Amino acid sequence: PLVMRPLMAGLRQIDKSQLEAASILGAHPLRVIGQVIFPAVLPALMAGGSLCLLLTTNEFGIVLFIGAKGVNTLPMMVYSKAILESDYSVACMIALINILLSLGLFMLYRLAAARTGVRS
Repeated sequence: PLVMRPLMAGLRQIDKSQLEAASILGAHPLRVIGQVIFPAVLPALMAGGSLCLLLTTNEFGIVLFIGAKGVNTLPMMVYSKAILESDYSVACMIALINILLSLGLFMLYRLAAARTGVRS
């Protein structure tokens, strides 16, 4: 949600005539994404990404300094593997699992919200 809200606002601000002009001029859909849509939403994407990074950094610090002994969260596992053990491939895999879990839960939330008619 922290990235999606600014991103959706950025997508809503794209002038439809730019997309139509690119299509009429024969631009491939990937080229339209790369040269029209992406540059237009880049500020919103960076704003959402910085919000996400700020929140993640804040929560990681809390868990790192106040967390109970023996409690192992996914961010703590990434930190342990990458920083303490220098095992970057395992750290990347754990981070990927964390991202996939987050995306899966977000999709479930969107599905449940769509079924109940709740707008977010």
